[in-house]
Amino acid sequence: MAQVKSLKTGIKFKDTLIGKIPVDWDLKPFIEVMVLQRGFDLPVQNRIKGQYSILASNGIIDCHNEFKVKGPGVITGRSGSLVNVYYIEADYWPLNTTLYVKNFFDNYPKYLYYFLQSFKIEKFGTGPGVPILNRNIVHQINVAIPPLSEQKKIAEILSNVDEAIEETGRIIEKTKELKNGLIQELLTKVTRIRVSWIEFRKERLPISSLKEQKKITNILKNLESNIIEEEKNKRKLEFLKKSLIQVLLTGKKRVKIT
Repeated sequence: MAQVKSLKTGIKFKDTLIGKIPVDWDLKPFIEVMVLQRGFDLPVQNRIKGQYSILASNGIIDCHNEFKVKGPGVITGRSGSLVNVYYIEADYWPLNTTLYVKNFFDNYPKYLYYFLQSFKIEKFGTGPGVPILNRNIVHQINVAIPPLSEQKKIAEILSNVDEAIEETGRIIEKTKELKNGLIQELLTKVTRIRVSWIEFRKERLPISSLKEQKKITNILKNLESNIIEEEKNKRKLEFLKKSLIQVLLTGKKRVKIT
């Protein structure tokens, strides 16, 4: 597994137009690292349900029986939402509201996905109202790029953090479903917990005993505590990812290649 290695191990840097970068990294125009290309129009009435994802500037929105680009793919917004960056392993159809990476130049696609997250491409949006990303401006920016072996290790580390974030998110959602399901079950009076009956306004309404009410309350409190704790863990992991991107994609910390 890739390990983070501190600057204190004697990493050497060189001066460049964008500041100091590790001596074994290259400084290149963005367009020599990857080429961004506008996506393809596909009106709703022309879509046929199929196995290929359709991506817009806000992510996967539909599917189609044909694809335009072979995976893996890296996609960002061209108009509207410019903040999000998406990665997809399978073949896909990027809509004309997106920019997709047409050429990776033998760089590692998953690394470029994380690179675009750190690049803050939304700052290059122009125009009043709905922002539009001018890829011609972006293509001329100088960027630092590590060797392929290091790209793969950085992507491995960040992918592991992403997986932990996604798993924590699934735990939160499942716990919320369990909590809401229990509440709904109680509200609709179909709980399996034994109940007694009372007369109220000439209607027979089920209520649980005081002991059972306390038991249910404790279960709900425990579930809520679990949700709060997992949400804290998720925020910590998100902060960890952000911190790793800041140091690994600038060379301030290096990964040990084994």
